Amino acid sequence: MNDASKPLRLLIASAHPIVCEGLRTMLAGSPDIQLLAIATSLPETMRLVGELQPQVLLIDTHIHQGATHKALSMMHGEWPALAIVGLAMNADDPEFLLACLQTGMATCLPLHVSRTILHQALTASVHKETLLQHALVRSLLERIEGATPVEERSSAQAQWVDLTERELEVLTCVAHGQRNKEIAIYLSISEPTVKTHLANIYFKLQVDSRASAVAVAMKRGLLSGVTLS
Repeated sequence: MNDASKPLRLLIASAHPIVCEGLRTMLAGSPDIQLLAIATSLPETMRLVGELQPQVLLIDTHIHQGATHKALSMMHGEWPALAIVGLAMNADDPEFLLACLQTGMATCLPLHVSRTILHQALTASVHKETLLQHALVRSLLERIEGATPVEERSSAQAQWVDLTERELEVLTCVAHGQRNKEIAIYLSISEPTVKTHLANIYFKLQVDSRASAVAVAMKRGLLSGVTLS
């Protein structure tokens, strides 16, 4: 369960009954998740987020044609503590995924995601530790690397030289999907020190989550040398 030993408060949003019922069934046997409600439209989603104050919003990104990402950005700004996990048929498309992360979304999962992965993503998102599968991070890096001229990448790197060498090491570990404990062991530092470095990274990149830090870092060219296995 979460840190307070209380069930995670979840709101589901989708305009498709089969998706709603499928998610309800998948999560029915999870005692550490409390399903507050299911919203079937974007306006209802925004209303229920305000009224119920869920910890996590699990939203079908196709709930409203063309307006979902803008609404998610607004919700992220209005309720910064709200963790947003998306579901989409094209969640494995690097460009679409990057657009999702830029709204403040913790991650976006494919509709065929397993119950185990879904549960892990929801639970981790509360702690802002949900990241991307290695293959997707690699695709994002390759897409951005190929689309950004060398001179722009150099300029972007110069713009963010205030990230220390240790912060870049921590950020690289984050991009590889490592959690705080794993990063601490790998870099031979304490977990509190990892958290301090992450806080500094968030401040310098003007983000508030691990996923957003990776997305911004990739866009700025900070992770252009990362190689994922």
